[in-house]
Amino acid sequence: MDLALQAILSIAVVMDYRNGRIKNWLTAAGIAAGCILRLSTGETSVLLLFAGIFFPLLCCGLLFRMHALGAGDIKLFSVIGSFVDFQELLSCICFSFVAGAIISLLKLIVNKNLMSSVYCFFQYIRQIYATGTIEKYPGRNDGKRQMHFSVAILIGFLVTKGVEYGEIVVRII
Repeated sequence: MDLALQAILSIAVVMDYRNGRIKNWLTAAGIAAGCILRLSTGETSVLLLFAGIFFPLLCCGLLFRMHALGAGDIKLFSVIGSFVDFQELLSCICFSFVAGAIISLLKLIVNKNLMSSVYCFFQYIRQIYATGTIEKYPGRNDGKRQMHFSVAILIGFLVTKGVEYGEIVVRII
């Protein structure tokens, strides 16, 4: 199952870089495959499976509304939720955001726009506080400030699995 999910996430990264979008057919096929594999092995209940699929939609909704995270990225988390248990999903989401933060920081440093981006962020927070409304985050169309979050999701998945497999190796030793 891990290789199938890794393949889906890798295809999503390629799509994201080529088109700037992750196609719905890939996420739908990924969720269907995850559901079929987990239910056929008796690994989970339908309720837990749905929780894993819908949790990313709930927890990342605000980031989508701010245009800080794309719908395809959130759907990729749902694909992961269809393949793994809830604890692994949470781990993957956390590691993905850490990877995304590191990638973003490195990109801002390389492009020499770290300070202007920090200033822009604080202005954005100030605007939300003053108006009480969440608007589209500025600079979303600036290539120097954009990143393909699907890469961070793939890294988060690989780190999660690496930790899992590392624990297995330690138990054997």
